[in-house]
Amino acid sequence: MHGERCLACGIEPTRRYGDAGGIIEVHHLEPLALLKKPRPYDPVSDLVPLCPCCHRAVHTRHPMPWSIEDLQSMMKA
Repeated sequence: MHGERCLACGIEPTRRYGDAGGIIEVHHLEPLALLKKPRPYDPVSDLVPLCPCCHRAVHTRHPMPWSIEDLQSMMKA
C-alpha cells in the first residue's frame, strides 16, 4: 500500500540498515486522542508510514501532533 519509505524524511530503513532495518511505524493522520468515539480507518487515506525517529518527532507536540509538512519544514531549516 504505502511501502516502507518514511513519508517525512524518505528513509527506507531496510535499505539503510539491511536485515536490522525492517522498522517502519504507522502514524494516524487524525490523532486518536482527539476522537470522540472509535471509528474504522482507511489505511490508504488515514495512515502513513514513518520511521521511528520521525514518528517520535511528530508526537513531541501535544495534544495535536506536528503535521508531516511541519516536520519536513523543520528538517529543512
